[in-house]
Amino acid sequence: MAEKIALALSGGGVRAMVFHMGVLRFLAERNMLERVAELSTVSGGSLLVGLIFSKSGMRWPTSAEYISLTHPKIKTTLTRNDAQVATIARALLPKNWRFWLARPNILARTFFRDWKVKGTLGDLPYLPIWSINCTTAETGKRFRFKERELGDRVVGYADAAKFPLASAMAISAAFPVGFGPFSLDARRFSWTARPSGLAHSQKNIHPLFKTLHLYDGGVYDNLGLESFYDIGTGKAEGDYRIILSDAGAPLERGFGLWALNPLRVKRLMDVMMDQNRALRVRGFVDYVINSKRAGYLGISRSKNLKKALVREPIGYSWLSDDQAQYVSNFPTSLSQISDEDFGIIERHGYETARLTDSAFPYLQAE
Repeated sequence: MAEKIALALSGGGVRAMVFHMGVLRFLAERNMLERVAELSTVSGGSLLVGLIFSKSGMRWPTSAEYISLTHPKIKTTLTRNDAQVATIARALLPKNWRFWLARPNILARTFFRDWKVKGTLGDLPYLPIWSINCTTAETGKRFRFKERELGDRVVGYADAAKFPLASAMAISAAFPVGFGPFSLDARRFSWTARPSGLAHSQKNIHPLFKTLHLYDGGVYDNLGLESFYDIGTGKAEGDYRIILSDAGAPLERGFGLWALNPLRVKRLMDVMMDQNRALRVRGFVDYVINSKRAGYLGISRSKNLKKALVREPIGYSWLSDDQAQYVSNFPTSLSQISDEDFGIIERHGYETARLTDSAFPYLQAE
């Protein structure tokens, strides 16, 4: 019997979205999208999956549908719309000034209007199960939208069937420096708690905070990996084959910021997030090697992967190391992407998935 796949898609803005699109194209060519049972996404990964559902009639596409229909529609959206400029323009409108300290509200409007992301979490299919990951400022925990619920293990969980999909996507991509937090009025929801060790038990509780401030899921875990893999035990959380597509940019070297430059704070945040990510990746790679039931598809790995191949496929020319480096260092933003950049980034995602499977097979044959 074919194993089910748990797919984690990292953050990284439009760069991550397009890289993941290439990974998914590789999986689709091998008819693997039908095996995807669970999804866990952060930031750019969340934006991509939201677009996939939106452009596919609020269902997960078949492999053939993804290649022929969904992929081209998303490419058109990303190469013809500038979500970053549109959001800034909307923020300047007097009616939106009240959202200046909670700009993800404005970003959600851009996804709704320009990307045509309509519907609510209740409109999503029950399968594959999708975790949209964010971060709760009040608790420091992973806040998630999953199976028509929202919450974290400290504040509890509440029904989110009527919560707009565009808003959930915007929260997952609400990077602290660029957008600030999404303010969620906790008093609008009925909250329940799940006592530890009692998976099917729950009790009604009062919200711990009147307002929850929700940030980009990358603040907590930019890989979206925690849904499937426990870094503490080194074990998978379920019986499936885990594939992690990591399109996070490497930490830029250098520190040429003058003493009073406020971006020094961002630099320290980047260092801490990079170390968090590195620890998670090291643990997961050990699991990949030992279990033979997982794959790590890193945006910066292609050079080493080529060396691991015994021979390259006849008649295929890989992207050069310089081109791969260009993709890895591509800016993390939500700006419109050119057709040329889309082509090279998407191809790098495809080739990374292909190279990895050739050097260190992670897909189970039919």
